Amino acid sequence: MLAKRGATVKRIAVPFIDAIHAYADIIVGVEAAAIHAEWMRKRPQDYAQHLPSWLHASCAIPGPYYVEALSRRGPILTEFVKEVFDRVDVLVTPTIPICLPTLAETDIDKGPTGDHAKSLRLSANTTAFNYLGLPSVSVNYGFDPNGLPIGLSFTGRPFAESSVLKVADAYQRETDWHKRRPSLLT
Repeated sequence: MLAKRGATVKRIAVPFIDAIHAYADIIVGVEAAAIHAEWMRKRPQDYAQHLPSWLHASCAIPGPYYVEALSRRGPILTEFVKEVFDRVDVLVTPTIPICLPTLAETDIDKGPTGDHAKSLRLSANTTAFNYLGLPSVSVNYGFDPNGLPIGLSFTGRPFAESSVLKVADAYQRETDWHKRRPSLLT
């Protein structure tokens, strides 16, 4: 569809993804632990069973690791922009790399083994753009076999919000997915 509107479409590898995920996990863990520390002490009953262990473990992440995760963001962003956006104007990816699981499938406290990994995969494709601070928008791309929406993300170089929104708008002008509604499960 984008090619039909004049875009040149090409596949590229997304660089530094393992490092980005590792650094983002450190930042999210440390900041979540700091934000929730007082509430965890005063209102532990308000948290799901798995969260206290994750938050307490995040308290043990050494300060130098956190500072490294923050300080690596700039150099990784510079190289990421060079390797990706010197080749494409807008990066298009699935918003979520798997079909949406049910709540039961991602209930870490009550679900089967492996559900934690499945819930982490939900943000696998957006983590990099959040960590790097890149403009990104997700639009409806269709529906999975269960009738749940599938998202398509458009991401651009720093401060290229207008380009990202123009491509997303062009996509929506050619499709009607954003007008359709999923069938409600009974």
